[in-house]
Amino acid sequence: MYEHDNKYIALTIILGVAGLVLWIVPLVGFWISLLCVILSVKSLDRKVTVVMKGTLVIGIVGAIISLINSIIIYFI
Repeated sequence: MYEHDNKYIALTIILGVAGLVLWIVPLVGFWISLLCVILSVKSLDRKVTVVMKGTLVIGIVGAIISLINSIIIYFI
């Protein structure tokens, strides 16, 4: 296992949960979720792929919800 795997795991979990919580603020939630997706994809080749796939899904869901929220706010 690589030394920085635990840092990536903790960071992507925190960013994924923060993106799901901050979907109310569209720009903040979207960028946090996008950062979670980027770090998850970057870490998929490591040994801890189950957690990274989970955080990838959480990041994608957070980004989609934030994007939908920003579209609704823009058009209303």
